Amino acid sequence: MPDTNYKSQWWGYIYDQMMENSSDWVEYNRRFYQTNLKGVHGPVLECACGTGIFLLPLLRSGFDMYGFDISPSMLAALQKNASAQGIEDISDRISIQDLESFHYEQRFDAILIPTNSFGMLVTQEAQIRALRNIYDHLAPGGKLLLDLRLAGVRDLAEMPETVEGNWYTWTHPVTGLPIRQRLVGRSDFNQQLILDRCFIEYEGQIEEFPMTGRWIFKEEFQLLLRLADFEHWKCFSTPKGDPLIVGREEALSYWIAGK
Repeated sequence: MPDTNYKSQWWGYIYDQMMENSSDWVEYNRRFYQTNLKGVHGPVLECACGTGIFLLPLLRSGFDMYGFDISPSMLAALQKNASAQGIEDISDRISIQDLESFHYEQRFDAILIPTNSFGMLVTQEAQIRALRNIYDHLAPGGKLLLDLRLAGVRDLAEMPETVEGNWYTWTHPVTGLPIRQRLVGRSDFNQQLILDRCFIEYEGQIEEFPMTGRWIFKEEFQLLLRLADFEHWKCFSTPKGDPLIVGREEALSYWIAGK
């Protein structure tokens, strides 16, 4: 389960600021979801919705959005963002759940997994459980939309044993004091895992917690979709639908899988 990655309260404080530094990438991905939800009139579920960087714009665009996340602090930030945007019913639309075991009584016309969040599932068993759960929550004819970073053979081969990330400075949204943050990473090739550790420094105190992810390949993900009973899918290299051609380097990919 991906919960250890986001148990820390700090994500609710810094995540939006981190995404502001990647605003072009966020907007690039948002176009994929906005475009491929055209014609969807029923409820839409966003998995791992975080602070609402996708959910809230889609809700404002008229889609009947719901979402869940494992992180209470991220959802608290989402509620604040929704309130600032004049969205009053957000508490009825979000909940604390995880990808493997989330449950709703209703079925959804579309389910989204943005920002490579599927990579936070660190075992094949967890990936299959999550995809089967998603399949069960889709209405007949519904579709799964997600973006994935596909691993590159050259990147993996040239990866150093330890990657020492830079320190970044963010601002505490309540106190206005600086929050320093960085990642230190290494890889477990036997388990296909990225074993990052996140360090937070605030008012002289340092907190450390894991950020574990699993890398994935195109053919591997297609097999996972088969195991979850998805009947058809398409994959692209861009939100515009350009063909996905896998090379030696890590690649962005965009997927539409249908029930």
